[in-house]
Amino acid sequence: TILLCFLCEAMHAAVAEYSRQCAQRELELRPTRRNAKIFLLRHGESTANEESTMVGGRAPTASLSAKGEQQAVTLGRHLKFCGTKFDAVFSSSSERALKTAQIVCAEMGIDPATIVTSDQLLEQCHGGWEGRLRKEVYTHEVNAALEEDIWRYRPAGTNEQGLTSESQLDVEQRFHKFVEDNILTRKEGEGPESKTYAIFGHGLASKFFLRGVMQFDPLMSRKIRLDNTAITEVSYDVSPGNRGGWNLFRINDQTHIKVAGAAAK
Repeated sequence: TILLCFLCEAMHAAVAEYSRQCAQRELELRPTRRNAKIFLLRHGESTANEESTMVGGRAPTASLSAKGEQQAVTLGRHLKFCGTKFDAVFSSSSERALKTAQIVCAEMGIDPATIVTSDQLLEQCHGGWEGRLRKEVYTHEVNAALEEDIWRYRPAGTNEQGLTSESQLDVEQRFHKFVEDNILTRKEGEGPESKTYAIFGHGLASKFFLRGVMQFDPLMSRKIRLDNTAITEVSYDVSPGNRGGWNLFRINDQTHIKVAGAAAK
């Protein structure tokens, strides 16, 4: 118990130092960035979600279930009704995320051909765990290792595509780099005028990105619930001082699903 507490304290010390460095870098880069509103949109229910006893991970070929397709239609109609406009739409390159993005965009009157996909937005890779039963994977030893350092722990082995596993930190960094390169950083001649973006992605990847920008405890990452097609909204403000930086507006908003469900009764 004493050793576990010591190791957990070591993780928190590393997180604190990393967060300090990120906060300093954010302040330095703020003058070169733009105001932005970002909609983090999880994909609709997929065939991988239906196998809840299995570790999904990347599952790149998992398709939307019939329920997932209807969830995407409902989300698209809701966003259109709310008058939401996107200056650009990004999606994970996985089949389930891209299909969700295509359906939503079609409902909103956005040409699906304009969707930009990226591997940087993919779900966390669980390596050799993928496709295995959760009860086989999460042994006493694995759970103890996660207690010690859930932030930097990498599952063992490689997945069917030969890819090695990723830690929370690995996913957080690649997702944030995509946002920095494609959304926040102004191109030559551009001003800081606000733009609105959609990112269609995955539950864990979005949660790890949120951990990074909001700088909360990694232990909280898996306590955040992000349901299929839920809306999470964050913004970036270039204002100086404490007024600027990242802000969280809403998380796991499923109003569209609840309204549609009530209307069907």
